[in-house]
Amino acid sequence: MADDLPLVLHVGGPKAGSSALQYDFTWNPRRPAHGRPGVTYEYVALNARGQLRRGPGLEEMASRFAAHYANSAAIESLLALPATRLAPCLEELHAMRREGIVPILSYELWLHADPALVERFVNLLEAPLEVIAYVRDPVSWLTSAYWQRHEAEATTIDDWLAAMLPLTRWADHLAVWRAQPAVERLAVRPADGSVAEDFCRVIGCPSSQDDVRHNVALPGPFARFLTRFTLPPTTSVSELKFAWWRWVRSADNGSEGVAKLGSLPRVIGQPQLDTIITATDEANRQLLALCDPATAARIEQDRRWWSTDERDHRLGLPGETRSAAEAIVETDRLLALSLQATMAADTAWRRTTYELAESRRQCAELAARDLAHQIAASHADHERQVADHRCQELDHQRQQLEHRCRELDHQRQQLDHRCRELDHQRQQLDHRCQELDHRCRDLEWHLAAAQQRIAKLERRGCLPHPWRKAA
Repeated sequence: MADDLPLVLHVGGPKAGSSALQYDFTWNPRRPAHGRPGVTYEYVALNARGQLRRGPGLEEMASRFAAHYANSAAIESLLALPATRLAPCLEELHAMRREGIVPILSYELWLHADPALVERFVNLLEAPLEVIAYVRDPVSWLTSAYWQRHEAEATTIDDWLAAMLPLTRWADHLAVWRAQPAVERLAVRPADGSVAEDFCRVIGCPSSQDDVRHNVALPGPFARFLTRFTLPPTTSVSELKFAWWRWVRSADNGSEGVAKLGSLPRVIGQPQLDTIITATDEANRQLLALCDPATAARIEQDRRWWSTDERDHRLGLPGETRSAAEAIVETDRLLALSLQATMAADTAWRRTTYELAESRRQCAELAARDLAHQIAASHADHERQVADHRCQELDHQRQQLEHRCRELDHQRQQLDHRCRELDHQRQQLDHRCQELDHRCRDLEWHLAAAQQRIAKLERRGCLPHPWRKAA
């Protein structure tokens, strides 16, 4: 079966529902394949340490990430590992396929990986591949990417677009994967609606009951805050965003405080819109050739991919120049909401700390009772061992007595045998005595007969002289 089952690679793209997909499969990694008895899909993560994380390993990996999901590492990180480190992971992937399990691996930046590294990675896997990618129209993708820059950039929007536009030429990046001989199937999907549900429909497995929307847009003040300040190189914008959203939404608790912060302002104007559509038009038409007919028709009919009309795009309200005072007010509102979240988190932490201390106290009591039970059980076990030892001694004595009885029985049998031998000898002697007695009687009879004959002859005077003298 290993030769038939593929590996499924979700290669991205970034900002196209990858977080929702990875979160959904991290917490529900195993799913049966529709119409394929004995075949199961399982989500796994190949990390930068050369470990293949499965099941509980995914949950442990997700617990270390603010977004609470697990995903594989970048191709360059995996190829930098020693071959001896990767070999066990690759063998485990082969073993899964031999067991009827189709592994699913995901990393959103595999779509933009260097072509030479993609080829090396595909050859390293040594398996037939099903590659699935999700794409967005360039305008909305670039708008979203602009507000998640890692640090404040001094360049203009036009300079930033010039650097980022090549990433939206999806056909160029997909062609790299399509060119790999091991890729038996390349599925290109638009990132509309629930990506996790659509992914399950593409591979043929049950989807989750919940519609996972894991990576939502930031409110305007927070996004502007991130672009006004340079964050430390060790700070992950993605981690920061997930952590902030988790605690602020928890503290907001339906009061619409986050909604009142406002949405993001418009950053792409008509000149930039013209530039984006013109620069990506050819690649978008090439993308249609990589899609199945239904998907190609959806993209072709979606005006966001082709139109330079602002009304066909959700560009937001025109941006306005904000004074320092207005920026301070906005930051204060953002800070107030963040402080509320911090207080709520601190309250939850203190409550959790108390509950943890209480749980530890209860655990200590349970441990004490358990220790007492163990001591009692130990005494009982000792008594049982003493009783077992006494039983063994008695059993040994019984065995000795049985052995003595067997010896005495053997002696009795020997005596019985000796008695039978002596009785046989007695019978033989009695028989011999009877024979001798019969012989004696016979001799006596012959002697008496002889004496009678002698007397008779003597009376007749017929005995010779010696006999007469003797007579």
